[in-house]
Amino acid sequence: MRLFRIKEEVLIMNVFYFRRRSETLVRCHRDQTLKAAAFTSVLLLWMLVSVTLAVSSIDRFVVATEMNTNGLVEYLCLGADCENLTAMDW
Repeated sequence: MRLFRIKEEVLIMNVFYFRRRSETLVRCHRDQTLKAAAFTSVLLLWMLVSVTLAVSSIDRFVVATEMNTNGLVEYLCLGADCENLTAMDW
């Protein structure tokens, strides 16, 4: 009977050990996922700020040009100062 009790105690101790170990692994995996999500969020925010600052610092941004059959050039322009295309300095 004593041997059975010792085996039962060892079995209970092993169950508690594996339960604690699995909880620790789940917690570690969750922390790692949160760190990766935070890092990705910081990178995306940095890219958004960089693009916003770059676009806001330019006067005008010519996306495309097209020459008509009469020889005039049409511009697809974004940004400020697009209405004054004759004063564009290339």
